[in-house]
Amino acid sequence: MNRSKVLTAMLSLCVGAASLPASAAAFTLPETAASVQKEDRPTSGTCGEDLTWVFDETTGTLTISGTGEMDAYDYSVTRPWDLLEYTSAVIEDGVTSIGANAFSQCTSLTSVTIPDTVTTIQFSAFDHCSSLRSITFPPNIEDIEYSLCCGCTALSSVTFPDGLRFISDSAFENCTSLTSVTIPGEVLSVGINAFAGCTSLTSVTIPEDAADLSIQGRAFYKTPWLEAKFEEDPSWIWQHTLEAVDEDLKGEYVVAPDIAAIEQYAFKDCIGLTSVIFPETTDASRGISLDVRSFEGCTGLTTVVLPSSVGFVGNMAFKDSGLTSVTVYAKEIGPMGFGYCPALTSITFEDPDCEIYDSAETICNTHDILSDTSTFTGTICGYENSTAQAYAEKYGYKFELLEKAETTQDMADVNGDGEISVDDSSVLLQDISIQLFGDSQFTDAQFKAADVNGDGSLTVDDATIILRYLAAKLFDTSVQITDFI
Repeated sequence: MNRSKVLTAMLSLCVGAASLPASAAAFTLPETAASVQKEDRPTSGTCGEDLTWVFDETTGTLTISGTGEMDAYDYSVTRPWDLLEYTSAVIEDGVTSIGANAFSQCTSLTSVTIPDTVTTIQFSAFDHCSSLRSITFPPNIEDIEYSLCCGCTALSSVTFPDGLRFISDSAFENCTSLTSVTIPGEVLSVGINAFAGCTSLTSVTIPEDAADLSIQGRAFYKTPWLEAKFEEDPSWIWQHTLEAVDEDLKGEYVVAPDIAAIEQYAFKDCIGLTSVIFPETTDASRGISLDVRSFEGCTGLTTVVLPSSVGFVGNMAFKDSGLTSVTVYAKEIGPMGFGYCPALTSITFEDPDCEIYDSAETICNTHDILSDTSTFTGTICGYENSTAQAYAEKYGYKFELLEKAETTQDMADVNGDGEISVDDSSVLLQDISIQLFGDSQFTDAQFKAADVNGDGSLTVDDATIILRYLAAKLFDTSVQITDFI
């Protein structure tokens, strides 16, 4: 199209628009909070079945009064006071709850008064109130809900009631002016990222007798208080749980036998970690639990052995790690336990009865969300008729059969408990009596251990040698069972 035709077309459009009625030709931008005239902004209304609110422009105070619960709001709903620049919120006696997101993102709010009648403050109620300086929770509050004061960067003082039970996930995350926190003795849980990113937090008081307190993953991540602990020890342990490890940790880490759990994200992004040694035995009755993403991003960790002391491998425990091979004696692999391990080529299950969560994502290199398909190009090794074999065959993963090692027992250790005692002689004599009416009930390993004199049969002579050895050992600990053959 040449220039004259373009100009002609543009002129035609302009003329056409000019000939339209004013109502059709006009175009109005949607009304926003900024465009609403000050005198048109509401200064009172309702915010609950029996609650009202009023704004005093002279003092900048928003007052909520009445009885009962406040309405809850989500991010898609405009709150009735959103158009007002209030600096103080006063909740009067009779109000029993503060609704979800009630004051979130109010950057002008500097103070809030909460009466004792309030028993519930819902999630994100003060989220990102960046000018809020302090908050005192009333005595009947038991739960500081999710993201309640997250991003309140001016918040320097928080007072908790003695009866508080829960501090939920991200409740005070990134409150960068908060310098100290005292956790009440009745608190049962401090949630994930509860105080993470509180870059001025230097003092945390936790009651020594808070035996039931659970501190969840990254609760104090990136705080000066935790970093000071890492200067004394590269790991922080609370109530037999390995809570967190210094990200700068390098080389090998040895897990102590009194550890019952490795908390969520405990080793996350420890790229210098090259080896984790788990104890062969543990004091934990259910074994050591590896919680969600506990070793996520440990790219320097290429191989690991999980002994039978490990009771549970949690969701994405080794996600995006450098693992290429794993040997598993652990009792249970949870959902996505070895999911999203991009470098994993071999996983060997030494326990034929290991409980493996029934999902292709439990062991995978990648997972495509759109098609909901998992990919694992490595090999699963296990014993015949084992849970590992069943899992591999169900999901079409390559499986390699392990040869069962021959079970052996030391000479005269008939019951296989690792020592020679009168019990071994008793067990042997019982089996000899059984043989009077049928075949021996011993396994091959037991038979070899019980045939002390090596004559190929089990007789009273074998039991006698054991008893003579035990009697002599009472006076001379250096004697050997072979001295009596």
